[in-house]
Amino acid sequence: MPQVISIYIFDSDESKHIQWDKFKPELRNSTYKKERGVFTRIEPLCDELKVDVHVSENALTPISLIPSFSTIDLNKLDSSFMYSQLLKEILLEDEYDEQQKKTLVNFCRDHYAGNNSELKIIDEFEQKYPEPSDIWWYTRECFLYRMVNKALRTQDIEVIMKMGFFIRGLHQHIEQFHSQQIYQRSLIVYRGQGMDQTEFEKIYSNKGGLLAFNSFLSTSIVRDVSSRFAHVARDKSLSPNHPSLATIHHNMAYAFNHIHQIRKAIEHAKQAVDIGRRSLSSDHPLVQQYEQDLRELERQV
Repeated sequence: MPQVISIYIFDSDESKHIQWDKFKPELRNSTYKKERGVFTRIEPLCDELKVDVHVSENALTPISLIPSFSTIDLNKLDSSFMYSQLLKEILLEDEYDEQQKKTLVNFCRDHYAGNNSELKIIDEFEQKYPEPSDIWWYTRECFLYRMVNKALRTQDIEVIMKMGFFIRGLHQHIEQFHSQQIYQRSLIVYRGQGMDQTEFEKIYSNKGGLLAFNSFLSTSIVRDVSSRFAHVARDKSLSPNHPSLATIHHNMAYAFNHIHQIRKAIEHAKQAVDIGRRSLSSDHPLVQQYEQDLRELERQV
């Protein structure tokens, strides 16, 4: 069922958990890989749902590809890229006034009618915005970032225009921070992004070109946070025994070895060997290469 993104099994009876575990190999095969786990407590289930919602939203971030300027043909540029640029120019030229905020607040109240937690935040937004800041509001776990991202992703002009003052303020606030930090030391940020094979191949074939994300991107300075999102996206798209996962772990092992984190490299190398043996065969050339690389890593310890 393509309409179903994930399946969660909740059973508070601990004794039945063992019975559910017996079905996990079947649930984890290529047909039933949407099963996300068996939960006996509500808190871990809610945590898993939050992560999966973020992953699904990130995976839907629209991307436009712009070829390298040496081969660029303006007549063949991605139409969504051109459209987004024109819309951006229109939004940035407008001026903020209180009536725009009232229009958005009324729209949001209708949209979230019955959702008391969001309605409370909408009231707070009406009273306090533009304080503390646009970035503060966007990064808060609330209706704003969801509505902004969805509107930009689907190019919903009605919602975009209603949120135009906020999008403009957020853009200007980011520009302000960038101008203040541009001459400081470089800052490395991370983002976990899921995409299908077709989209990945398009990006790969666009070497030397540019990527335009038709939305704001949330990142983290903590690598493990973004890695978690990337791992969840990977697990949702590939079966646990997919040979591509072995290749990914093998590449991760190489990367960790390159920065002299040998123990992490060994962990990924073992994963590559284990998945390779299950998905291919012990005498497959790739598996033999994984095993050889693992032995070389273990000799460094």
